[in-house]
Amino acid sequence: MQHKNQDRNQELILQDIKSNGKEINWKSKKLNSSVVADTFTRVISYSKGAKINDCGSLLWFRYFLSDKPIPMELAYASFCKNRMCPMCAWRRSLKVKANVAKIMNFMADSDGYKDYRYLFLTLTQKNVSADELNDELKKISSCFMKMFRWVEVKRMNNGFIKSIEITYNQEADTYHAHIHAVIAVNKSYFTNPKLYIKQMRWRELWKKALNIDYLPIINIKTVKPDEGSGEVFTDDNGNPMLDHEGNIMRFPMTYNNVIPEIVKYSVKSSDYIIRDKDTGELDKDTTDTVISVLASALFRKRLVSFSGVFKIVAAIINIPDEDKADLNDDFEDDYEKDYLYKRYGWKENLKNYYHDRYLNADDFERIFYRDKEGRGK
Repeated sequence: MQHKNQDRNQELILQDIKSNGKEINWKSKKLNSSVVADTFTRVISYSKGAKINDCGSLLWFRYFLSDKPIPMELAYASFCKNRMCPMCAWRRSLKVKANVAKIMNFMADSDGYKDYRYLFLTLTQKNVSADELNDELKKISSCFMKMFRWVEVKRMNNGFIKSIEITYNQEADTYHAHIHAVIAVNKSYFTNPKLYIKQMRWRELWKKALNIDYLPIINIKTVKPDEGSGEVFTDDNGNPMLDHEGNIMRFPMTYNNVIPEIVKYSVKSSDYIIRDKDTGELDKDTTDTVISVLASALFRKRLVSFSGVFKIVAAIINIPDEDKADLNDDFEDDYEKDYLYKRYGWKENLKNYYHDRYLNADDFERIFYRDKEGRGK
């Protein structure tokens, strides 16, 4: 009897397997969120800690009864949307990734936009201490905008997608804030020496913008709109194009690998949930300190932003601001309700999600979709 109960419980455990065969590990994300919730409760805010602890405790999935590449997709969950919550950071990253892909695919297929080419720019500078991080984030954002207002940069730029990433160096106890940006340029950028900016010149410009006494490390790459990297860049007649130095131009990056780079987690949970390297035990003191520093520095900071043609296209296809994005899955209502809704609840004593309820489509929508503009509880 005990063996049968164990098998039954195993069948009830959440398994969210996508069309590529990859299983989403909701359990690990919930466990990491619980660690962050404990820190908030101890040293930051009891009420915020409680919200993070409750984040994603109930997950409603749309479970398809007919053939569909993905057997189920997230329909509703109550997310806390705290920047330090690993669950919400993951969901936000997925949303931004999907939105950036929508923007770039729209541009690739639309007259007036499809002739743009793209650069992937990473700007860095030296690490800073915890006390300096808040000012450093303000500084690099303002210096980035200042640099893009200079004539040399402004004349080659048609818009950018900018994101800020922060990493923590445990050995040095320092923080590294840096910027990733995708820049839209005209095709003539690569052949016009008045527009083209070499990598060394980007370093000089970033040094000038930051007003520092050393040459910072930057990286600039060309992005290929579709097929694989290394492909030759051709003109409208299919002839290989040469840059202003006479070299055949090739694409070292593609949409598929640049989009994950631009929408990386602003801060990875592995950078602020600190564990002993040998035992794996949580280092509460260091974890509390790092989370406190990051939570304060990230408060009310815009970490992903669009400008120029990217901002225009985002408005055309109704892409919301990062902070306003719904963290549930996007899906089309064209399956004639040939599905059920399955609920999985987090069981704290078992440290996992278990299926505990079904609803048909009509009952679910009556409860959760009170109107077409928003979700109700």
